[in-house]
Order: sequence, then C-alpha cells, then structure tokens
Amino acid sequence: PFLREAQQVEDLAESLFTGKPYKREAEIQAGPLQARIDYLEQLSDGVWVWEVKASSSVKPVHLWDLAFQCLVAERAGLNVRGVGVIHLDKNAIRGVEPLKAEEVLIQKDCWEDVQSLLEGVSPEVDVQLKTLTKETPPRFTPQGQCKASRSSKLGNRPDTCPHLGVEGYCGKRLPMNWAGYLPRFG
Repeated sequence: PFLREAQQVEDLAESLFTGKPYKREAEIQAGPLQARIDYLEQLSDGVWVWEVKASSSVKPVHLWDLAFQCLVAERAGLNVRGVGVIHLDKNAIRGVEPLKAEEVLIQKDCWEDVQSLLEGVSPEVDVQLKTLTKETPPRFTPQGQCKASRSSKLGNRPDTCPHLGVEGYCGKRLPMNWAGYLPRFG
C-alpha cells in the first residue's frame, strides 16, 4: 500500500510541471555514479532537481539523497540551479477526487541545506569510489555478537544489527566513511 500511495503522490506531482520543460525519472550518469531524479526541471540557465516524497515533511535523508543527485548531475556537466522536495501538505484535507496537486503538495526549496551537505558528500563519494577500485576488499572479520544480533524476523539482515551504529560495538571500529553509513543503504 505504501508503494501505491507513493506512486500516486509522484503521479500527482507531475501536474505541477504542466507547461514547463521537464523530464520525469531522469537517469543521470557521471562515470561510475548514477542517479535517478524524480523530476528534472529545465530552466533557461540550468536545471532544478526535484525529489517527490510521500511524506508530510522534508527529512534529513531526503536532503542527503538530493545532495548525491546534485553531485552526480554536476559531475555529468549539468548546471544545477536549485533542488527541492515535493511532499504532502499535512494541513490539507482530502476531499473528493480528483485531487489537485496545488492543494495537497508543497514544493520546498532545499538548495541552501543541500549546498551545505555537498561539502561532505563529494569527498565521501570519492573515498568510496577509491575503495571500490582496490584489488582486495577491506577485511572485516565477523565477531561473536554478529550472529546473535541478527533476527530472522527482519530477514536476518546485517544492516539491522544494533552494533553497527556509530556508538555500537562494531560501529566504533568502523571508519567514518564506511559505506554502511550512507542513508537508506540497507
């Protein structure tokens, strides 16, 4: 149901671009980096990157996502003039169909927040790309707590392990640029 609702929000957002040049689900590639941008709006002097979220507010993970998309777009040679999140208006009252985007969606300019994140995202991506080019992967030996912390209810996935947090048993030993710290990586 969540995916269906998220798709409805994204479809509804498309009406915000009526009469404007844009590309939906724009795939941008810059070397080994690839990003998929929900809406890439063409401006006279560049592009605006829009991320659509079935959420009632802009969350930090949305900003990190936008920062990565902005980085890839810029490295691909696009002149990014702004970025933003289109999200649900928590004060909107859902009436009868059809919904009007202007009544239930908010376009939030996130350019300043994302620019402050880019300073950290760019070197982080470069470090991770360098790690990927090494002939041997980094060595991490599973410890005794690893098997005990994995839950079959959660799909026995290591990314749900409480020890991997920055203050966790393993997290304290991981480098600050560990790929597992990327938002929504799991």
